[in-house]
Amino acid sequence: MKIASKTKASTLLVIAFLCSVFSSIGQENPKTKMVKLYTNFSLTETSSNIGFDTSGRTSVVAKNQDIQLGYFSPAFAFAMPNGNFHEFEISNILINNTKNETEFIVGNSGTAISGSILKKTQNKIAVRYEYDFLFFKKKTEAKLRSYLGLSVNPYFSNTQYSSNIPAAFPTSQSSIGALITVIPRLNYNINERWFLDLNIPINIIDLNLVNDKAENPQLTAAQRSITTFNFAQMPSQFLVRFGVGFRV
Repeated sequence: MKIASKTKASTLLVIAFLCSVFSSIGQENPKTKMVKLYTNFSLTETSSNIGFDTSGRTSVVAKNQDIQLGYFSPAFAFAMPNGNFHEFEISNILINNTKNETEFIVGNSGTAISGSILKKTQNKIAVRYEYDFLFFKKKTEAKLRSYLGLSVNPYFSNTQYSSNIPAAFPTSQSSIGALITVIPRLNYNINERWFLDLNIPINIIDLNLVNDKAENPQLTAAQRSITTFNFAQMPSQFLVRFGVGFRV
């Protein structure tokens, strides 16, 4: 009952926030346009299925720690007359293909008698919409400004594995979801046009659907796929963004 009540409260909070944001978009005209480039430093700890038996409904879970230092992401922002602003960011785009090939060579002849090939294809895209509230609105001319933002970060990822080994049938995993994030932020105005932006997104909720497929010919079509819905509060990810912005 406690988990259900927390989920309901979190959902109502997000709906109320989005309604207020879209209402403000319709009532106010942007005063200032901004272009930003962030460099991101992230630490993510996740667990994922790397294999599963659909007939026995069991899976093999791998725990991963991913550290990324300094990948870049562009953003566009629109400031409002009251000092708040909307921001849209392309937070992550990944297209990756990996091929590992192993050959067994006969003596000095150089003839390959057997071998194995493993291919991995990984694609990911994530974007972020954010609305930031300015603190101390009476000090709009101050060089250092503080904000608190709330963002929605939808994402999609797909990973496929294939091999020429008969026993290793193709598998894939697709995930679609959204992160709800609170973002404390500091901006420092270098001059009227240029400014620095330091912020730390804090993940509150992660909602996603994950689909695992194994093209095992010994299973029925229904048994080859498992779809799960996941709801996580305070998911394990630490992210720091530091950016340079320019007011148009």
